[in-house]
Amino acid sequence: MKKFIKSFTSAAVCLTLAVSTAGCANPSAGDPVDAASPVIFTQPEDLTLRKGEETRGLEVTAYASDNGSLSYQWYGNTTDSNSGGTAISGSDKSILTVDTATAGTSYYYCVVTNTNIFADGARTATVTSETATVRITYSAELPRIIEQPASAAYVIGAQDEGLPLTVDAAVAAGELSYQWFVSEEGSYEVSSEITGATQSSYTPDVSARGVKYYYCEVTNTDEAATDGRSATVKTKIAGISTDYDFSAFTFEETGENTCRLTAYTGSSLRPFIPLTDSDGRAVTEIGKGVFANLPITEVTLPDTVESLGWDAATDKDVDGVFYNCASLRIIHFNGHLKLVGAFAFSKCSALETDVWAFCDKIEALTVGAFQNVALPENMVFPSTLGGQIGSWMFQNATGVKNITFEENGNVTSIGGSAFANIATLETVVFPASLTSVGDCLKGCSSLKSVTYTRSRLTDGEITAGVPFSGTYSDDFVINVPFDSYDNYVSVLGSFGSYVVEPPPATYTLTVEGATIDGKRSIDMLFGATLDENATIVYDDEEACFGWVYGDAYYTNYAEFAKSFKMGYGDTTVKAVYEKDFTQIFTPSCRTEKMSGGQKTTQEHVQVGNITATRIKYSDKSDVKVLNGSNEEHGTADGVYNACPVNPQYKTCLLMTFTNNTDEAIEIRYEVEYWGVIGQVTVSLGANETKTAFLVATCASNKDLNNAPFHQLRIVSGGENGYDLTIYGMRAA
Repeated sequence: MKKFIKSFTSAAVCLTLAVSTAGCANPSAGDPVDAASPVIFTQPEDLTLRKGEETRGLEVTAYASDNGSLSYQWYGNTTDSNSGGTAISGSDKSILTVDTATAGTSYYYCVVTNTNIFADGARTATVTSETATVRITYSAELPRIIEQPASAAYVIGAQDEGLPLTVDAAVAAGELSYQWFVSEEGSYEVSSEITGATQSSYTPDVSARGVKYYYCEVTNTDEAATDGRSATVKTKIAGISTDYDFSAFTFEETGENTCRLTAYTGSSLRPFIPLTDSDGRAVTEIGKGVFANLPITEVTLPDTVESLGWDAATDKDVDGVFYNCASLRIIHFNGHLKLVGAFAFSKCSALETDVWAFCDKIEALTVGAFQNVALPENMVFPSTLGGQIGSWMFQNATGVKNITFEENGNVTSIGGSAFANIATLETVVFPASLTSVGDCLKGCSSLKSVTYTRSRLTDGEITAGVPFSGTYSDDFVINVPFDSYDNYVSVLGSFGSYVVEPPPATYTLTVEGATIDGKRSIDMLFGATLDENATIVYDDEEACFGWVYGDAYYTNYAEFAKSFKMGYGDTTVKAVYEKDFTQIFTPSCRTEKMSGGQKTTQEHVQVGNITATRIKYSDKSDVKVLNGSNEEHGTADGVYNACPVNPQYKTCLLMTFTNNTDEAIEIRYEVEYWGVIGQVTVSLGANETKTAFLVATCASNKDLNNAPFHQLRIVSGGENGYDLTIYGMRAA
């Protein structure tokens, strides 16, 4: 409401004041005289104040013309009105002290009363001031930081986690909230919000090497504020550094960029091995006995570690890397061990970590590495493991029930007591690669079955040695290949009674390119033969070049049937045609320059009374063409080049000859080894192409350390202008 001051003049006031009279009465009249109404000449003014601000308050000034006594009563109202308000207790002065403790808008007015005890009429008269609007305003209070987050330094692996970063803040009114930030550079400007970090404390990650910087934004939100309802302040930046305790580890260089851990002298029960030495070389090996007999409970290995206490010539009495770490429960490692040395985990009986999972690419083991260790129920040896599984390797281990070898394994021997006294072990499947075995299964009282896969027929011999010792249950069985039953019974001695005789084995012979007595698939017992007089129907009308069985070639079905005997497994036999020779066959050759020239042409030359293929160099000198034993050819005998021929089977070549001239030519192609072992002669008219089939058979009693050689002779006709393409189906 607009404020104003009412004016008055002396004319409005009685000029004569009689103390004995009751005001300015008209002496000529006989009417009673009332107390004069107060005149307000200063109205209360609107105020806008900050919450808690000190103020003189609201003021009203008034005057009574009859010189009566003025009194005041202030009222508060919720609306802009000078009526209907509530009297304010104790506000009986012309000045009202406004309470600024609470924000908001209030309305005030004052009732001024004039009391004239000398009036013979109404002795009091009142007047009401205009309303004054009082606005108490405030913004949310800026939080006061009482405790700042503190910087700290940590050693990797020395603690489960870092101590919480903490901020303590206070405000008089409002509600505090928190958001933590992290910076790589230690600045407010280059930082990022940490998702979910909205408490007054935050625990930083101290597992990785490096320095990070943290701070917290503290925000006060005051919904009662009339202006800004939130106010935010940042804490100081706290630096958290994490590094290895290099002083506790000793390394030795193994390569330009690699090293081996050789000693640990720290006192932590949970050592964290640095990823590198202090010179930045990656840790790829842990030396023998580094943690042996220590009371450690947890250890972290760098993922680059591949060798654990490895020494191929190690003494069997040496302490392994974690030998007798009886309190060790957890090993953190995300790499792949390739070499595990003697007694590496022996007597780590409290281990909860599946250490065999680290060995999925293991290449070599020595002795006793996993004694007394908990193993997975189904234990598979990877195909990367070759050589020997050493003695006592898994002795007294627990948990494992079944042992197998991936892809039939590459392990060649298993040492004595390798799986001894594993009370839970039920089944073992030995790989076909296993040539010998010691008494590796003694004391395995729960064994139900052991399977041998090495076969006399397919592998040349059975697995030698007796892995059993002691007694086994009556339902224990030993499974062996069909063809090797008698051999295993004999070798296993008293344990031969457990060997189960396999039923007669039936396998499938698949016929390609023809049918035998109308069949393309024939079920046959092991060792069965084919009928030489069977009815053969070929796939098309072309003459069959012959039959291929395995690596052997036969010129006709009868020849093939005479030599066929069903093997130990499914088998495929193929009748071959010209269309089956699809892969270009290039006989191998090598040449030597005689005088340093560069090869430019390949041409036919006359050598004695025959024509041979020769290589010419830019300096016009001849080149020697050598066979497998470095014997020189070409100068006198016209050798073309050299090519291996299998001593047991036949080499099949399908050749296409093309004459590009207008003159007839006759070409002879020979394979020679201790005499001609295969040849074909082709006569070609002008611009004619012909196909010829050649089979080379080398006597099996010949030493083929020297490769046979091929030679091409121009029997008659032109010396140039022909092409020769050779397609092959050569035995291994």
